[in-house]
Amino acid sequence: MKKICWIGPVIDDNKIHNLKAHSAAANLWQLNFINAIKDLGIEVVILSYLPERTWPMGKMYVSKSILKHEPALNVNYVSYLNLKGIRDNWIAKAHINSNLSKYEIGEFDLVVTYNPLKSHRIIANKLKSKNIALKWISILADDDVSGNPDLTVFLSSKYYESYDQGPKLYLEGGIQDNDITYTEPQTNPPYLVYAGSQTPVTGIREFVELYSKLEKPFFHLYIYGQGNDERIKRLVSQSNYIHLGGFVSSEELEKRCSKASGFVSPRSNSEEANTTFPSKILYYLQFEKPIISSANASIDSRYDDFLYRYHTDNPTELNALLEKIKSLESEHICKKIQVFKENNSWKKRVKELLEAINKYK
Repeated sequence: MKKICWIGPVIDDNKIHNLKAHSAAANLWQLNFINAIKDLGIEVVILSYLPERTWPMGKMYVSKSILKHEPALNVNYVSYLNLKGIRDNWIAKAHINSNLSKYEIGEFDLVVTYNPLKSHRIIANKLKSKNIALKWISILADDDVSGNPDLTVFLSSKYYESYDQGPKLYLEGGIQDNDITYTEPQTNPPYLVYAGSQTPVTGIREFVELYSKLEKPFFHLYIYGQGNDERIKRLVSQSNYIHLGGFVSSEELEKRCSKASGFVSPRSNSEEANTTFPSKILYYLQFEKPIISSANASIDSRYDDFLYRYHTDNPTELNALLEKIKSLESEHICKKIQVFKENNSWKKRVKELLEAINKYK
């Protein structure tokens, strides 16, 4: 395999804080996957665009001008008219008529779509119509199965297990290969970190409501990421133990996470939440510390050794969980996470996935 066409909204990580309609977690997941492919010596051509809510909630015309071409990523952007019923066809045709014309269709060994959105499917089908031998891999992050891909890759273990309508593989993601390791937590005060958006599916509002019921919890809770949830802001203003850190740079977030005692990965109890993988867990694991998690069906059993799950909205249960983490010996969890990190790096997981894809005819 020499060249892959990747279709999905991929933005430079330094610009993501200005883009309210694009998920930082989804962006990082794609960047990590793409970089792992490149580390394997495979060229990646990216067809992308700036995500925006459909007009009138978002801009009527979305220009690519603020997103310069990134040579290191080999990413190509298009502008589009952001009207319902028009935008998907516009994005697809703009890529087909301009960016794809730079390449010979036959030079691609694989086309990968991140979520089977209509615009993504149109481009993938166009590529396949020009090259019958080309395989289309549909990555299903937070959408429903759609189109007619040769293979669907699921991030959610529950969705993967329940799907029986075609060829499938499971890959929730990997852990970045870097020099991050365990750092002694801050003690005055000790704190937990939530890094993510404040959308309903994340469950952070419910977790803050639960945490606010604790009487003088041992850990402070810091919330980082985009969001402007009025209920969360009100609860934070009434608490001495919960803090809003807002959106910070990746460097600043790494500093805050390295001194944390643990992390929080809540999830709402909804069908969408139970069929999407909370990729923030992959980020947290770099720091080799415990993770408080809701009982989410999309997380497979491989994570059980370092996830500390709560099952109810009872503050007594959560408080008992915090006491368990407070008394936990760092070596107990560090060694387990270190082994997991070695076996689940992005490069290793992507290599295994590509090898499995090659077996499908």
